[in-house]
Amino acid sequence: MEIFLERYKLQRDERVMELETENAILHLKLSQANCDVARQKKEKVTLRRQVVAEFSKNRNILAELSKLQEDLHDLKHQFSSLVQLLSTHQQHCEVMYSNALRQASNLTNQLVAKSSIQQQDDIDKLQFQLLNSRSQLSTLQLKYEREKRRRKMLHNNLVELRGNIRVHCRLRPVLKFDLISVSENLKQPIVSADDEETVLLCHDRPSLTGMITEERLFEFDRVYGETEDTAEVFGEVKPLLTSLLDGYNVCIMAYGQTGSGKTHTMLGPGGGKTGYHHRNGVIPLAVAELFKLVEEREKETAGSHLITVSISEIYNEQVRDLLVSPGCQDNVCKHNIFAGYYGNEVPSLVSREVSTAHDMMDIIHLAMRQRVEGVTNIHSHSSRSHLVVTVVIVSTHVTSVSSTPLMSPQGSPYKSTSNITVHSSPAYSPGRHKGTTGTLRVSTSSSSLSVSRHLTPTPSSCRTKLQLVDLAGSECVGMSGATGIALREAQSINKSLSALSDVLSALAEHRSHVPYRNSTLTHLLQDSVGGDAKLLLMVCVSPTQKYIAETVKCLRFGSQARQIAKGALSARSSRKQQQGQMPSKVQLLLSKR
Repeated sequence: MEIFLERYKLQRDERVMELETENAILHLKLSQANCDVARQKKEKVTLRRQVVAEFSKNRNILAELSKLQEDLHDLKHQFSSLVQLLSTHQQHCEVMYSNALRQASNLTNQLVAKSSIQQQDDIDKLQFQLLNSRSQLSTLQLKYEREKRRRKMLHNNLVELRGNIRVHCRLRPVLKFDLISVSENLKQPIVSADDEETVLLCHDRPSLTGMITEERLFEFDRVYGETEDTAEVFGEVKPLLTSLLDGYNVCIMAYGQTGSGKTHTMLGPGGGKTGYHHRNGVIPLAVAELFKLVEEREKETAGSHLITVSISEIYNEQVRDLLVSPGCQDNVCKHNIFAGYYGNEVPSLVSREVSTAHDMMDIIHLAMRQRVEGVTNIHSHSSRSHLVVTVVIVSTHVTSVSSTPLMSPQGSPYKSTSNITVHSSPAYSPGRHKGTTGTLRVSTSSSSLSVSRHLTPTPSSCRTKLQLVDLAGSECVGMSGATGIALREAQSINKSLSALSDVLSALAEHRSHVPYRNSTLTHLLQDSVGGDAKLLLMVCVSPTQKYIAETVKCLRFGSQARQIAKGALSARSSRKQQQGQMPSKVQLLLSKR
């Protein structure tokens, strides 16, 4: 009995020790929790101060942007006047040159017949006048090239002030399939455009005391309401096409949940399968505007543009060529992404040269028939792949031309006694360029004068890329009812969209490593997301309570992507203010004229 009591006492003591130990651990955890609460309160105060500072910075930046737009408008007007002046001077110089040659020929014949010193002096004067005329023409040509470079620089500065990554949001109206087989409370719209830059999310959610109404605001660079059409959306795309021809890669991407109107926004009604019209979607409008800008550039400069298009889809993390005949898809080799001289490429894709907007849209129309679609509980024509239309533009410009040297009265060129080397380089562009050089030779002698300008017409080339992306919709598997192959497709889609979110997060946080290779989608779009590339991300949102989970996810994704543009914009603005370059830089350019 005593042994039993001693054993029972030992067990009780051990249990007491265990309880004391647990009590001490719980006290320690309580202390840590109190510290965490205090730290979070301090962080909250700090974040509030940062938000106030950020709002102040944004107001200053908007003021600078308005000033820069006014300066740009003035510069465009002055540039137009200079072009007209150049045209007038060029015609005047050509007339003077023709008259001078005719008079020089007449005076030369008289000189041979009469051998008059006075006539020789007249010839020298005419040749001096010709030299001055050609010098003025050369100066005006250099001014014209310099103004084009300034216009490109100012346009890029304007785009950078607005953000290399622009995030817009488009709200689609309530459609018939939103109202099928759902309760009355799920039919109500929960998102609306509070203003041109803010989306208001107002929805009911359960709480301990019952259902409560929650309101949240999401800010974007531009918000399009239910009544705004695609033409207004395209208004923000035009400046990016100008940047494309100036030498910057451009990407226009539609993101959103299944059935939110991404394909409608990019390709118009019918998803590009039932023909096209100039008001159908962003892609037809962008293609038409691109060829219009190319035609204008070719009229302004002695150059040419080679445009090729390839169309692919990323299906279950594999690249599929949509320009290959449907019966040959299974026999085509695997398409791998390689890092080349011009960035990431898929060399095995079929690439077709196009010369008109109609030709390109015919190719897109045929390719869309092969895109993988499926039927889900949410949408009867759900895209099961990411569509990527890649347009490559190789621009070649000749900035210098050769001129005929003046001949002596005896019919032979004068000997050169001095050389002036002139370097004529094209406007800066992040694309790949080849420069141009030339030599201006001036020959003088005791009895005669001649001028010859020999400029090597070496073309400068630039290669840029336009990627038009219609992403597959993010979806909740439980709501879509996906099983089997459709479930695997949904998993691949959500994985690639998550990888895109990781890339944007890494760019927003300025990490040294950006995980582009985590997904085929981000790997293929690496050249168009980040760096100097221009990205327009269109977040498409469904309006009703039925899709609340995916709607909140899409709005958060858009807000996260917008932080990249805001962070880069603040950094550029701060740097330029320190260097004293903005907006005085624009005034300096104007004063140099």
